[in-house]
Amino acid sequence: MRADCWVVLGASTPRRSWAGALVFAVICGLLLTGCRRTPPPAPVTPPDSSAPAPDEPAEPEGPSPEEPAPDEPKGDDPAAEASAPLSAEQGKQLYVQHCTGCHGDTGDGVGLAAAFLFPKPRDFRAGRFRLVSTSNLVPLRQDLHDVLLRGMPGSSMPPWKHLSKAERDALVDEIMRMRAEGARASFVRVLKEEEEYTDEEIAEAEVQDEIREF
Repeated sequence: MRADCWVVLGASTPRRSWAGALVFAVICGLLLTGCRRTPPPAPVTPPDSSAPAPDEPAEPEGPSPEEPAPDEPKGDDPAAEASAPLSAEQGKQLYVQHCTGCHGDTGDGVGLAAAFLFPKPRDFRAGRFRLVSTSNLVPLRQDLHDVLLRGMPGSSMPPWKHLSKAERDALVDEIMRMRAEGARASFVRVLKEEEEYTDEEIAEAEVQDEIREF
């Protein structure tokens, strides 16, 4: 029995020594790995404020490709159109719309409403105007503009300042045309009544030139 045990013990002893050595080596390796120091991080150097900054790329002149170029001014400006002069025909239409009811179709001051108004509407053909800045009582364009802007206090003539300047200019042109027609008609009447001109004489080219220039 003892011999067998000895054989068994003798045979198993080297195996136990080998296993123990392996376990010891693993434990030592783990201890050495855990105890190894980690190197400290490298210090961070702050940037030097005195160092020159890198050159920045120059900005391109003019609008960038992403931004559309500014629109050029267009010719159809509403303000420019509003100040554009109106034609003589438009001036006549404005007169019919705003003035003929009191001053009449020909500007003689006998419109449909004239019978109910006091003072009576102005007779443009007679050439007699109240608010003028001239000594011969012939109104300037600015005089008529002032009346259109302010109206005629104490009468039925209202202010027309809601009209554009182009519309007031066209009305002034029409009133001046009526005044000139009235003056020429008065000149022809004088030629007939005082100078005793006949219709044939008045129709002569020289007399007609005088009438147009009157």
